[in-house]
Amino acid sequence: MARKRRGRHEGTVRKRSDGRWEARVEVGINASNGRRIQKSFYGKTKQEALGKLNAVRGIQALPLADRCSLAEYLATWLAEIRQTCAFSTYQLRETSIRRHINPYIGGLRLGNVRSDKISSLLDALRTAGIGKRTIQVAYEVLHAALARAVRTSLIPTNPTDACPKPKVSKKPVKIWTKEQAQKFLDAAAKADYYALFVLAITTGMRQGELFGLQWEHIDLDNKFLSVVHALANGPEGPILKEPKTASSKRRIDLSGIAVAALRGLGLRQNGFVFLSRDGTPIRKSNFIRRVYHPLIKQADVPKIRFHNLRHTANTLLLLDGVSPNVVAQRMGHATTRMTLDTYGHVMVGSQRMAADKLDRLFAPCPKLGGQMVVKGATVASDLINVPYRKFNIIKALSLVEMGGLEPPTPYMRSKCSTS
Repeated sequence: MARKRRGRHEGTVRKRSDGRWEARVEVGINASNGRRIQKSFYGKTKQEALGKLNAVRGIQALPLADRCSLAEYLATWLAEIRQTCAFSTYQLRETSIRRHINPYIGGLRLGNVRSDKISSLLDALRTAGIGKRTIQVAYEVLHAALARAVRTSLIPTNPTDACPKPKVSKKPVKIWTKEQAQKFLDAAAKADYYALFVLAITTGMRQGELFGLQWEHIDLDNKFLSVVHALANGPEGPILKEPKTASSKRRIDLSGIAVAALRGLGLRQNGFVFLSRDGTPIRKSNFIRRVYHPLIKQADVPKIRFHNLRHTANTLLLLDGVSPNVVAQRMGHATTRMTLDTYGHVMVGSQRMAADKLDRLFAPCPKLGGQMVVKGATVASDLINVPYRKFNIIKALSLVEMGGLEPPTPYMRSKCSTS
């Protein structure tokens, strides 16, 4: 059986030749020589060594499988992942455990959680009318938590492996047409956040990237901006963080309407471009409820998620013939694969355009009855003061097409070029 890798920040656990267990973790880097600084903890058992390591790191020691409930273990697991995952991810997992896992199987002993119990949980959630995606999240949370229990030898195998992952059918992405997008912008023209909506529809930036945009990363004279940060929810309110992926850090050229909208805000040297009415960073939930949804109703356009403004922007570009490579760069995708997977269905017309171009490329040349068709690369009057005028006029002619001709004579070869 292949050995499973340990998770990030979990340290290394091994059994020493003297029979003791050692849990070793990296605690820093030696500034003088660049070498890793590691600290070791020892115990007679693997659990004892891990318990000492976790105690020093401020993590509650993992209870034994036959002495704790699944709910107790999940609480310990949540305390650990909170240190390494985004706050929004932690919130999603904590909510799933509290609302959809613990009420059903939280009271089971960790060692008694088997695949049939998990299958019963999923069936119970379906019977209760819980959404498919919510059920899938509950499965994913259980799988990740129990995988941690396997790595730390609390349980021998992960019972979720024997249960098929709940599937969620992919729904078509709802977007606006060009006319609907323009109708929405017309309705938003007098609103406080008109420039934000213009950027959303013309650049395809993510919601957090727009809310985290700062003036120091905008160059209106050269018509571009740089995506450097994103605004995200934190335990005590909105915080700035790195964008979603490495490729999300990007430069986006701005359209004229976007530059004009930003200039209309009044230029500032630094700080957030978009703020709430009380001068603080925008809270996503408040903005959607108090600003975005009322504008949709006012514009009388179909209700779509704010994120779908990003899909609208990129779909309109692709329909207008913009290269998928360019669209991928503006979106912050590392490759065009995700771009094509997401928007390939809107490029059906591009296949027809490609076929029509091939017809034009390989269309048979018309017979010209032995005539040589040439075009002037230089106007003859421009060569009046050039020595050897006659030679240069002939040399300036480039052959465009030949049809129905006999083989060229040596004179023709010397005076004309077919390259």
